[in-house]
Amino acid sequence: MTYDRETCDHCGHAMLAPNWPLYRAQCKGCAIRALASSPSFHESSKKGTMTQTYKDGLETIFGKEWLEGHKLVKSEFDRAKALRDEHVPSA
Repeated sequence: MTYDRETCDHCGHAMLAPNWPLYRAQCKGCAIRALASSPSFHESSKKGTMTQTYKDGLETIFGKEWLEGHKLVKSEFDRAKALRDEHVPSA
C-alpha cells in the first residue's frame, strides 16, 4: 500500500473524539487507527501473542518495519482508550 500522507483531517478529529468513525484511504495515521481498533489487534491482545492476521495487517502497512509499526498501533490504542476513559460519565 502506498500512503500519500502521514495524517489527515480525520486523524485530527480522532485526536479529540476517540470513536471518530471516518478514515481516509492512503493515510498512514488512519491505517494505524483502523488496525488499533480491529478485531485482529484485539484478538492478539486477548491471546497475549501476535496472531498471523494481525501481523499480516502490520506488514501491509509497515512492510519490513512491522515491529516498529506494532509499537505505533499499541500507542494509538492506548491513546484512544485513555481518551474514551476520560469521557466516561461518572455515576
